[in-house]
Amino acid sequence: MRDVDLVIEAGESALVVGGEASGKTSLLRGILGLVPSSGDAVVLGSPPGGATREGRIGFAPEGRPFPAELRLEELLRLILRLRSAEDDGAVNRAMELCGLGAHKRSPLRALDVEHARRASLACAAVGEPDLLLLDDPWESPETLAVLDAARARGAGAIIATAVPGGFRSFVDTAIELADGAPS
Repeated sequence: MRDVDLVIEAGESALVVGGEASGKTSLLRGILGLVPSSGDAVVLGSPPGGATREGRIGFAPEGRPFPAELRLEELLRLILRLRSAEDDGAVNRAMELCGLGAHKRSPLRALDVEHARRASLACAAVGEPDLLLLDDPWESPETLAVLDAARARGAGAIIATAVPGGFRSFVDTAIELADGAPS
């Protein structure tokens, strides 16, 4: 990533658009502190990775990056523990918000593609973090509900996608990437 200047305030959301290998996922990984960043990067008042360690960022990865033998409920409880957050119903709220209430005890390997994407969304939403990072989410009522809930509580969101669809009307700012830099 180079020359990316992205500022969002509490309750705002940004759209990062670009084709395959444009740097969208790398940008999200940089915010999480998973890849090195240069320059004056600050995420929720901390250097990249700091807010992640504090449990303040919820990440919805693309695909099926979860251990297949875990049950959905176990995965969400694990994420809460990693965030050092208490489960005072947070797991159930995230599953209901993402339309997964009937899949609470389902092994992740048993989820179809649609429900696997919803599980990824629930991973970002569980525990109500201060910033959501959504990597190639589906434009679904559940995704919009998660984004609405985040905005209502003053949380920010960054949506990275190749096909912005209706997300453009939902966000406060947008940037387009090509080859790891704004185009």
